[in-house]
Amino acid sequence: MSQHFRWIAIETTTHCNSQCTVCPHDTLFRHPFTTMSGELFEKCLLEIAELHTVSEHIRFGGMGDPSCDNQLLERLRFMQKETPNLQPHVASNMASWKKRDTEAVIQEQLLPAMRFSLLGLTPEGSMRAYQRSEQGERASRAIDYFLQYNAQSPHPVRTELYTLLMPDDQGEVAQIKARFWDRVDAFEVWRPHSWSNLLPHLRANQVVRRRCSKLIHPEPVICVNGDVCPCSMDVNRELAFGNLAEHSLQEIYQGSAWHRLVELNAQGLIETLPTCHGCTFLNADGSGVLIEHK
Repeated sequence: MSQHFRWIAIETTTHCNSQCTVCPHDTLFRHPFTTMSGELFEKCLLEIAELHTVSEHIRFGGMGDPSCDNQLLERLRFMQKETPNLQPHVASNMASWKKRDTEAVIQEQLLPAMRFSLLGLTPEGSMRAYQRSEQGERASRAIDYFLQYNAQSPHPVRTELYTLLMPDDQGEVAQIKARFWDRVDAFEVWRPHSWSNLLPHLRANQVVRRRCSKLIHPEPVICVNGDVCPCSMDVNRELAFGNLAEHSLQEIYQGSAWHRLVELNAQGLIETLPTCHGCTFLNADGSGVLIEHK
């Protein structure tokens, strides 16, 4: 049975070069830091391309940063050659992004779009966001190089940048906007989310709740070990309903574990699961989360 997805995230690595204060990677993530094998990656992509439909893209993401995946360019070249109907999407904090990665991505047209994450720019803002005073400027220089190189290309990549309005912003978003707003194709300012219920101080829960959209219109995460999870908030894979190293995606979506999650959601009982209890993405009113964009 063919499945339709808005997008699919593939966690090609759980290594990350950053220590973001709004991310559970270094404090609450309970799995080894590793990288997805090329064999598993190719198996996943070939099945998706042959049997299923994806309306938007294949998102490289999860608990790691794609810049820490030493197979990133090879994976993008594989997709370009073997699954050209699937659109890859890469987002990076850019602190470890290399010039040769920029040049390969743009010269070889490996990506239709590149998304930058930048949470701090000044030494003080960078320290608040990353616990490293120099990371924001280092990432900004990598973004500068990407934008300059891209501007010279006959086939430029679409560029997107997002940042977060921290509770202690102190003008950081304004400085990031001043440097990049006019130079990228899309710019977004978001309020931080709470990773379901892992960092509850970052976003308040509302009394009125709603059904989980990820269990109505699937947007799964394929984890580095092949586990398939319903959403990216399930960082410790507690809701995994199958494994692509053992079964096909088609078999997994026909399985009882997936249908149990769908049924709980339909009955309004999804928050009986500890991973979902208090998830701020179940707030009924999602307004005010995207603060500004172009």
